[in-house]
Amino acid sequence: MKRAVLCLTVCLPFLAWAQTQGGVVRGNTQINAVAGAQTSVAVGARNKAQSTVGAVKGSTGGSTEINAVAGAQTTVAAGVGNKAQSNIGVAQNTAGKTQINAAVGNMTTIATGAGNTAKTNVGVVKGGKGNVTVGVGNVTNVVGGAGQKGCINIGTKGVDGCN
Repeated sequence: MKRAVLCLTVCLPFLAWAQTQGGVVRGNTQINAVAGAQTSVAVGARNKAQSTVGAVKGSTGGSTEINAVAGAQTTVAAGVGNKAQSNIGVAQNTAGKTQINAAVGNMTTIATGAGNTAKTNVGVVKGGKGNVTVGVGNVTNVVGGAGQKGCINIGTKGVDGCN
């Protein structure tokens, strides 16, 4: 019982800090994330299935460092106007020194239906600055239906055309 209470008082602040997304992140931000196999599924209309490991979204400033390692990732969206998106080691709107080291095993992103998007991001810096080191196993990105988009961004800097 004492161990559980100790973990709650010691671990919870770090868990909340590591999961912070969106808004403005300033200063020296560091995320080290490790995940095993993940599966995300969205079915219906205008839904989003998303798997994210080690990501900072929104504005950042200063030095941001992300080390993300993920096992097998499967993200599926079926229906109309859906989005299947997998993000491993992604920093968005960065302004200072940025370093991302991302590794992922097999990654499958599937979107079927009309007007859907299948998007895979591994080791991506969407804003300015950054060093990127990426290790990726097999990547499969599948879209099916009318008016769909399929994008794979691995070790890229800048904004992709799949938003």
